[in-house]
Amino acid sequence: MVSYAITRKLNHYRRQLALLYKNANETILENIVSTSPIYVNEAVDCDNWHDSGIGHNLTFYLNDEVYEKIGDLDKIKDIGRKIQDDLNTLYPITTDATEP
Repeated sequence: MVSYAITRKLNHYRRQLALLYKNANETILENIVSTSPIYVNEAVDCDNWHDSGIGHNLTFYLNDEVYEKIGDLDKIKDIGRKIQDDLNTLYPITTDATEP
């Protein structure tokens, strides 16, 4: 069975990203990445016209307090994209999959 770095290192990634958001005074983003439960769906096929491969889907489960602070649906989409982009910037695509 293949083991992916994202699962093994998720807590490390979360702490680093939360610290960066804290330093940038991005309190909502800091709260989301540091406290929200996350579901990781590994090895999802990504296929579009210019790129294909395998990626991972991360689903953050936000509590009511966070939704209230965000305020509207467009901001939720923007926040999701920002967290995705920031994670991809910090941890670019690799082939760090190993057999246990």
